[in-house]
Amino acid sequence: MGLRVSMIALCLFFGARAADASTCARAKRQPDAWVASQVDALVAAARASYFGEEATDAAFGRTVVGIDQTMRRCGLARDQNFLDRYREFVGYVAAAARDESPEHELGFVVTDKEYFAETSRYVQIPDFLLDPTFLRNASRYETLGRAKSFLQRLNANYRTYRRDGSITIKGRWELGEGDDNCVKCHKSGVLPIFPDAGSVSAKERDALAAVNERFVTYGSPRFDKYLDATVFGPGLGSPSWWARAQHAATDARATNADARASVTSGATSCAVCHRQQKLGALSFPMDRVLISSYVEGGQMPYGFDLGARDRAALYDRLIRDYFATDAARPGVLKSWLLGKLR
Repeated sequence: MGLRVSMIALCLFFGARAADASTCARAKRQPDAWVASQVDALVAAARASYFGEEATDAAFGRTVVGIDQTMRRCGLARDQNFLDRYREFVGYVAAAARDESPEHELGFVVTDKEYFAETSRYVQIPDFLLDPTFLRNASRYETLGRAKSFLQRLNANYRTYRRDGSITIKGRWELGEGDDNCVKCHKSGVLPIFPDAGSVSAKERDALAAVNERFVTYGSPRFDKYLDATVFGPGLGSPSWWARAQHAATDARATNADARASVTSGATSCAVCHRQQKLGALSFPMDRVLISSYVEGGQMPYGFDLGARDRAALYDRLIRDYFATDAARPGVLKSWLLGKLR
């Protein structure tokens, strides 16, 4: 029995080695075809993760980790020609795979422990925000007016409620609850405030507008040495390779300014503001609830008065155009990963 088990294990081992060798040979012999197949798998997993829950998040993680390990095992990660030719794909996979490490839940190049050790002094909560009365008032909608009179605006934080009624504030790291990838929600830096109807009085609206105007001036998030957000590529509302080609062809046929205006009339998109050079690109990984609530909820695109049906259609198109894997009409993410948007 022992000999049989040993022989089976040996066969499985050599079978796996043979499969690895076959994969590596294909990737090196036909790199375009191999990368294209991996990009399709990656984009499909990303789309499923965007719409799904933990199970699909885990599936996306396995996909990018598997691709990353294959490139390392086959020596592709050390092949400068391969790295130059597929730099968008390699960079994205490396960044996304890093996020799957328990020590890199924030998604940064350093460990979470290192990040908090280096930055904790910059994010300490001021003493005036720890006032027990303010914390109690800010914890309930019914007493929010009292909190406003104390601070003039509500500052949302993680709170710990104790049985004795006291409230303290701690971050998730301090509470031992783990972390989330920072860029998943903070692609655009500080988000504007859109309060629930009736929660802001008429005399507070000017202050709210001033705060939102100031937020816009902050620009895109700056992760400094901890992360280069450009590795995730362009985001929602960006033109794909296919869209660029279509626009270029139409422009070439245009004979006057009016014709050209008809081509660009629909150019108002997320990427007008949400791009790397301005507010930051809304690229994957991104939070579905956050994106859908802003678009379908009527907050974005800013300044447009659209009905519920039009907003739903807009949201559907934005997501479809970003995650499309059709060979003839690749979406934004696939186009970029294949290096077609250079």
